[in-house]
Amino acid sequence: MKESEIKDQAKKIMDDFLTALKGMKEETHFVIRREDSMREKEQDEDTKEFRDGWFRIAPKKQGAYILAEKGSFR
Repeated sequence: MKESEIKDQAKKIMDDFLTALKGMKEETHFVIRREDSMREKEQDEDTKEFRDGWFRIAPKKQGAYILAEKGSFR
């Protein structure tokens, strides 16, 4: 993968992240996937399972935090 392609992919991921933050409500959780845009998903407190390459962005009083499956890209 060329450096310009990596930069383009990183910019798209960051744009998706910022879009999710702008639309975030207190009880809402989002999943952002590398090749997709924003998808809404309910939080599963029991299993806390994540697919590889998926990120959950959850609201927090001082902003947001990201939980990712071990081994997925960061």
